[in-house]
Amino acid sequence: MIEQASSFARLFRGSRELEYATFKKSGRLKLGAKGARVPIESADYLLEGDDARLEVRVDCGITTPQAPQNTGSQDVIVFDPGRFYRGIGHFVRLAQGQRLFLDTRDEEVLSLFPEFSKGPRRKVEVYHDGKSLVFRESAPEAQTYLSLQNQDERKAEFDVRRIEALDLFTEILGGPPECLSADSAMQQLVEVQALLDNEPRRLADKNGAPGAVVKLRRKQTVVVAGDLHGNVDNLLTLLSWSGLAQSLMNNEAVLVILGDAVHPDSGPDLGDMDESVLMMDLVFCLKLRFPSNVYYLLGNHDSFSSEVTKLGVPQGLLWSKRLVELRGDAYRERLANIYASLPLIVYSPVFCACHAGPPQGKLDMEMMLNARQFPHLVHELTWTRQRVPGRPEGYTKKHARRFRKALGLSKKTPFIVGHYPRDENGCIWQDTGGIDGHHVVYSSNRAAIGAFVQYGERMLPQVVRGEPLTQWLIQRTKGKVVAGS
Repeated sequence: MIEQASSFARLFRGSRELEYATFKKSGRLKLGAKGARVPIESADYLLEGDDARLEVRVDCGITTPQAPQNTGSQDVIVFDPGRFYRGIGHFVRLAQGQRLFLDTRDEEVLSLFPEFSKGPRRKVEVYHDGKSLVFRESAPEAQTYLSLQNQDERKAEFDVRRIEALDLFTEILGGPPECLSADSAMQQLVEVQALLDNEPRRLADKNGAPGAVVKLRRKQTVVVAGDLHGNVDNLLTLLSWSGLAQSLMNNEAVLVILGDAVHPDSGPDLGDMDESVLMMDLVFCLKLRFPSNVYYLLGNHDSFSSEVTKLGVPQGLLWSKRLVELRGDAYRERLANIYASLPLIVYSPVFCACHAGPPQGKLDMEMMLNARQFPHLVHELTWTRQRVPGRPEGYTKKHARRFRKALGLSKKTPFIVGHYPRDENGCIWQDTGGIDGHHVVYSSNRAAIGAFVQYGERMLPQVVRGEPLTQWLIQRTKGKVVAGS
């Protein structure tokens, strides 16, 4: 649906010669094959057809209501306003040099924008060249229009939902997102352990205790986040985008975090664990508030082991040391017990997921339920990586197929993992390694946060721009900023 410019440059060879479009008195411009160029920064737009519409707007965050004009190209997002403001709404992000192709007979477009896909077939193209957008409608029978919106009014409406979500999260926390006291943190772990001992949706092992597998229901909307690595801003961004916090409150959504919420993965100080302390407090707060709607899977960094390192920095040992300094040995030991109690696998009829990858040996449902009794399974589910040229170890298409089969899923069921980002700047990698339906999601990148969102029977990628929300929310909670500022 989104392509890089290099693969379709010929289609837009004449786009730079297009003059900027002038909207008529009706405020609408009929699109055709020639194309219409409009400036990005001046306003927001509506794509309209029959009774359906899609909103096209610059992605300005709530912490930067007016993006400076000299900061370079701005991303654009496209979404169905009717769905976006009701429940969890999905959007498509368009960066400079990308084309969005909306063929209303395409399955992904039908899933995202069902109302826009009704009626005659539409084949709308949107090209982002950095300073302007070029719109085209290549289906001659389609009546598709572009109209201008009031940017300030639409932005205020867009932002209020996010601000409400952040205020809601503050209410859940009982204050701003700050680390708990040592006593409160210990009490939190006691409550979390009690919950994990009877965690909802956990399938039982052979002893009747919670097994390593969580089975979710089909009807709830699932949001899958990858490794957060102590990036609290990204957690707040995910909660506030697309109505997730509100949907958790209404028991309409499930948030799954694929492990590795702690230990910084980039930046100047890979040994600084303070933000990871706050991250754990927030994740456990969410788990206690939404026991059937928030699930945290074990990752390899959820450990105090000396094996857990990053570029030579012994993060596992530093994590242990910092927790003992702040909260004592008893807290550290109780957290280790919680790590040993976390699930390893989550699935539903729509998807399956684990932190790292599927085991490579014999596998069936009974083994997965009792994975804690098979150390090699725990290690593979939290450490393994996909086999690539030059590295003969690792999982392959065969192992992914076996994993799905053991869960009773079809070979086409989306299989989502974290653990192994494919490059420094990305956050979503689909069909990786030649395995259809095998996706990697990474949520620690501050510029682009990856997630997968369930829409009906599909798991669709979502990319969200990061924002410095932690300090903004602390200041707002203490009355130093007001709504919309």
